[in-house]
Amino acid sequence: MGQVLIVEDEPVTQKILVKAFQKWGYKTLAASTLAQAQRLLGQRKDIALVILDLMLPDGDGIKLCRKIKRNPQTRLLPVVVLTSLKRFRYAIHAYRNGADLHLTKPIDLAKLKQYAKAIVHRLPYRGERPHFLTYGALTFQPDENKVFVRGRAPLHLPVRLFGLLYLLALRQGKVVPRVVLVRRLWKNSVRDKEVDVAVSRLRRHLGPKLSRLVKTVSGQGYALAHDLT
Repeated sequence: MGQVLIVEDEPVTQKILVKAFQKWGYKTLAASTLAQAQRLLGQRKDIALVILDLMLPDGDGIKLCRKIKRNPQTRLLPVVVLTSLKRFRYAIHAYRNGADLHLTKPIDLAKLKQYAKAIVHRLPYRGERPHFLTYGALTFQPDENKVFVRGRAPLHLPVRLFGLLYLLALRQGKVVPRVVLVRRLWKNSVRDKEVDVAVSRLRRHLGPKLSRLVKTVSGQGYALAHDLT
């Protein structure tokens, strides 16, 4: 289970939330400002849920919610907004800017527990297709053949090479045999050697550093490393 990031500047409320989530079996991170929250989101890749107050010392929490949802690497991260603002228009504003849930204070911990459990463990609705896949520093947007690299502009790959890299990422570090690549990407219309040529082209497109992610497993096939360590 990933971390819950609690963004709340009121010390008593923050303490209550941290203790509650820890009691429910979650690991927690806490931030009192937007700047602290953004730093944690940039450093930690295991955050599974954000509990976000809207009125923070250095700005409106909606700005952070919007930033999370506009970033391809974090857009699927659920955000629960907690606020003392009870007017209906504030809830609508939160949902329009990407909030997954809007709750008002005082906090009903029993309800929050159930909401958090449902959101963290929810499944896609029937027929929904994931728009993004993240593996290590790479985030894939298959409907547009885009590959985003953490902290960089998106990579523009030819369709076949995008498919090759995406298929390796789908296997999450496991070896993909050449015969599988031939079947999935070329419909059995080429020989294994063509796979090796495509991998060489892919490495050239990725550049000296990122190319090291694509690992050759002698006599078997290829795998995609999670990081460069």
